[in-house]
Amino acid sequence: MTDDVRWMEERIGYERCKGAYAFKRLQDAGSQLAFGSAFATFEEDIKGQIKPGMLADIAVVDTDLFETEPGQ
Repeated sequence: MTDDVRWMEERIGYERCKGAYAFKRLQDAGSQLAFGSAFATFEEDIKGQIKPGMLADIAVVDTDLFETEPGQ
């Protein structure tokens, strides 16, 4: 979604581009927008918050991954 804006007019034409990213209009019309996995998969009871018992969407490591060998 965020990458095709650079080439979409060339491929689909100006007229079709005008409504390609109508998120505000959809929201104003009452649509529920989901830009992440927690709400879109109906798993907000187990995802989407950083607290005990919830599935993690993040990882915390104690080393600099850019300075670590792949095998480590």
